[in-house]
Amino acid sequence: MANNLYGVCIVKNEADIITFSLTHASRFCKAIYVLDNGSTDDTWERVTALSARNPAIVPFEKKACRYGVGLRGYIYNRVRREFKEGDWVLILDSDEFLENDPEPDIAYCEGRGFELIFTLQAQFYVTPRDFEKPWYRKGHDSIDSFEVLPAHFQINYSEPRLFKHTSSLEWPDLDDRGNPTQISYPNGLGKRSPRKVVNRHYQYRSIPQMRQRLALRSRVHLETGRFKHNREEDFQTYIRDDRRLKSWQTGQQILPTPFDFFRLYLIKRSRRLRKIIADRTLLKR
Repeated sequence: MANNLYGVCIVKNEADIITFSLTHASRFCKAIYVLDNGSTDDTWERVTALSARNPAIVPFEKKACRYGVGLRGYIYNRVRREFKEGDWVLILDSDEFLENDPEPDIAYCEGRGFELIFTLQAQFYVTPRDFEKPWYRKGHDSIDSFEVLPAHFQINYSEPRLFKHTSSLEWPDLDDRGNPTQISYPNGLGKRSPRKVVNRHYQYRSIPQMRQRLALRSRVHLETGRFKHNREEDFQTYIRDDRRLKSWQTGQQILPTPFDFFRLYLIKRSRRLRKIIADRTLLKR
């Protein structure tokens, strides 16, 4: 475990996976501060129950408000007094799992003056091969392993997920109207590490969960313009052809290949290619 790593996490209606996700992240984090943005299921109750068993889980606040990534900054700005100069912060989504302990990558950054680490997002998708699996139609009550989740993925996105805390950082979290900003990480960070860490992302996990997620994000899109990739409410739109994806096997470690990096480079550099790939269902959704 990285003794100087803390987590900030926003959750909403993720009852099926939140215990598994937070437990996994607590292997690496000294503390994880959790904000529930108005869940209508028992996500918050599961977070508080887990905190009673796992002191690394800190139920920070339940706060129903308009969504924005600045909510992460809202947590950070209110708990940063708990951090020492030079501590690190993990931006954790409730359906994400770091593939490995980030301590070696943090040590690499410390020795070279890097202050920001991006992840390679291994996006897991539901495919036609999942249609006959019990979890696909019924969903999960409480996920406890990767084996009961979709097994087909592609590394096709990169996001900032770890940064070094210093007292000079500024993270604007609310705008003039009191709504969360769309600022993904603090201003004032130094160089970005050339090394990236793999992050599993299970945004789609069953028909019931997909319907709930898409309905929620479609509403947020209408209100804020966010989540353009989730504006379609038909869950079948997000089923993926497994022939275009990699298959994960139990015990296998996800390792990026040169082609993964090449794909990310092309997606970043070419708007036309980005549209083609989006049309062929390979971008983050």
